[in-house]
Amino acid sequence: MLFYKNYYFFFMVFLFSAKILAGEVQNGEIQRVMVDTSLGNKIFLVIDSNDQSKASCHKNSKWSYVFPLTEEPSNKTLANFILTAHVTKVKVMAIGTGECSIFNELETLKRIEILR
Repeated sequence: MLFYKNYYFFFMVFLFSAKILAGEVQNGEIQRVMVDTSLGNKIFLVIDSNDQSKASCHKNSKWSYVFPLTEEPSNKTLANFILTAHVTKVKVMAIGTGECSIFNELETLKRIEILR
């Protein structure tokens, strides 16, 4: 019985830690988008929202997320979502990877949803 209690405890810690580590923006609006060739093939974006969290590695106060531009179809689709949401000024939900490996102290974008 003690084994199951310990197993359940560690399972719950693991489940909640994944949510805490990644940044998330709820009901935000993309305010700014930048591509700078001197910084590599990356899209930088600012998402304005009152309901957001950041990954523990995220220390950049200017930008919300960074996203690598590659030739993969899924990356092109995500880039199109970002630009569409910015131009149309619709609300978005964004979720990061919880890591700042693409650009120092700036969380990498993993997912974006266009909301109504």
